Amino acid sequence: MSSQTPGDVPGGPAVNHGFQQFGGHNEIGALAVGPGARAVAGSGAVSAVESDSIRAFLEEWARRLPELQQEHSPEQLAEITPRVETVRRQLDAPRPEKHLLKETLASIRAVLEHGLGGVATTALLALLAVIRC
Repeated sequence: MSSQTPGDVPGGPAVNHGFQQFGGHNEIGALAVGPGARAVAGSGAVSAVESDSIRAFLEEWARRLPELQQEHSPEQLAEITPRVETVRRQLDAPRPEKHLLKETLASIRAVLEHGLGGVATTALLALLAVIRC
């Protein structure tokens, strides 16, 4: 004899049994329940190491801006500059939004990768490569 519940019957209604644990300790990194649910792992907080790496990128950006103006078109810089400011504002916020930092840094990287290259661009791409958001 089987101990199936109605949701376990092929063709039967879907039943969410949830997460059950008896005793012990368990950490769930991400859990999505229900149709269309999306699990996102991670705390969402920016660590000190990530923050330091991002600040190093911002400092290098400011230092290398004159070189970047020679390596990239005004249109490319006009595309990147507001994104750099978004990153700066997020880091200065009381609770930076990690997902926003990650997406913005990825978009900066994409624009830099499609530029003419050069020493300043290479230095910035190297700093972006070590940032783990």
